[in-house]
Amino acid sequence: MIPLYIQRDVLFKAYENQVLVTPNLQETERLLVILHDPPQLVAQPDSHDNHLESHNAWIVDPVVEYIDWAVSQGFGVMDINVPASLPQEEDTDPFIPRSPEKIMQAQLQELVCYLWDNYIQLYENATEIFLMGVGNAYLGVKVLLMGRDCKPRITGVVNFVTGTLRPVKSDVDPDLSAWYKEHSQVYIASDHLCWKSEDLTRKVQKRRFGSVKRSPTNGLSKMMQLHAEDVHAWILQAIASNKPETTDDEKMS
Repeated sequence: MIPLYIQRDVLFKAYENQVLVTPNLQETERLLVILHDPPQLVAQPDSHDNHLESHNAWIVDPVVEYIDWAVSQGFGVMDINVPASLPQEEDTDPFIPRSPEKIMQAQLQELVCYLWDNYIQLYENATEIFLMGVGNAYLGVKVLLMGRDCKPRITGVVNFVTGTLRPVKSDVDPDLSAWYKEHSQVYIASDHLCWKSEDLTRKVQKRRFGSVKRSPTNGLSKMMQLHAEDVHAWILQAIASNKPETTDDEKMS
């Protein structure tokens, strides 16, 4: 995959080499846009002094499996890694906390709208476009659907959620929530707060939260691995359902 240049000063600093695309993306009929949290860093400390060595640390990135599958199915892929902390000029501390959600949402909205306006919507060959949101980064799916009239071009949406649930609704487009419910699969961690009471569970069944599914497991990596086959099948079924029916006259011609 190759990096996509972001021609915006502030965004470029935050997302340099964070948006990767497969070659000839503009020529593909199928397109998968993935917005995901950074890969998880896992390490095994020394049992004597808790010291960490690089050879005992590894990166867990379940998104790679989805990219490989998508490419094998003829998809072009846009892979957007959303940093947990956006760079600031005054950053001097050794520990950098997560960026506040308000700042993250503003930059994500600018990024996804920029990508839609300057790339995705211009890909005329792309007749099957899917969005995938993983972790906190799935906020980007929400702000794109609400910030641009893109649903006529979107075939389906898949989200994996362990944190805050994002309602998708619009005062301008009253049909957006119903469309989102019909065209999405939203996998929510088994230990999520929304499953703790009947009232909360009833609330997340509303259209604006999409077609929610309670995962039997927790953690983004485990959830993505467990539901991979289901997601693959759902995407392929959505493509098949989206194809116009062939009339008898067309079959004979």
